[in-house]
Amino acid sequence: MNTPSIISHVKSIDGDLWEVTGSNNATHIVAHDWDGWMCTCEDHYFRHRFCKHMRTCAEEGNITDQMLFRGGTNE
Repeated sequence: MNTPSIISHVKSIDGDLWEVTGSNNATHIVAHDWDGWMCTCEDHYFRHRFCKHMRTCAEEGNITDQMLFRGGTNE
């Protein structure tokens, strides 16, 4: 799996919590727990889909779960 080129920086804050900076310098917070994934980006908020920020954090954290393959929400 290749990390999208538009992600310029990923910083682990605390275990399953990351700060992700895109190429346009927008920063988003991504979290992963037993309830699933959450990202502060508009793509995730409005579409309720697994976004590029979540995918990048999953790769960084070596996380593989069914959420990666179902689209990202538990709804």
